[in-house]
Amino acid sequence: MKTNAILLFAAVLAATLPGCGGPSAGTTPEETAESYAELRLGQLEEEEKRDLLEKGRMRMDQQEQAIELWADRGQIRAGLDVGTAGLEFIEDNWSDIGDINYDIIKILDVEKTIRRVTIKFHMRYPERKQKRPKEWYLVHRSKEETLTVSLIEDVWRITGINRGGDWR
Repeated sequence: MKTNAILLFAAVLAATLPGCGGPSAGTTPEETAESYAELRLGQLEEEEKRDLLEKGRMRMDQQEQAIELWADRGQIRAGLDVGTAGLEFIEDNWSDIGDINYDIIKILDVEKTIRRVTIKFHMRYPERKQKRPKEWYLVHRSKEETLTVSLIEDVWRITGINRGGDWR
């Protein structure tokens, strides 16, 4: 019984104190957008980094399997060399690639109690040099997401999200 009372007290305290128990809706559209963006950063970092390695390894496996089908194996081996260099570059620059950050770039008044907040996420992404395919470098990519937030009971809550397209 005493344990249940302590758990209930902790839950109430976490729900009422700002910054405790996870993100909360803000008293301004910007505060709510910042809470969302902080959550989204973790998701994006995990998704993007995982996808880079998984897709790269999958392409390498497919090329290795297909090598026996081709008469000109030199071209396939050259592609494997480029892919190997890319995977090594990704692994060597892992911490820089996954370093995603954000800016709130626009808050648009739609109605008295509705705002659209645009968040721009930035990351560094591996790209290979055209003239030297085995050499790679990091380029800047960005992606925008727009939140629709509404004033409900004195706090701004998310009522819609447009996640936009791919990284550009």
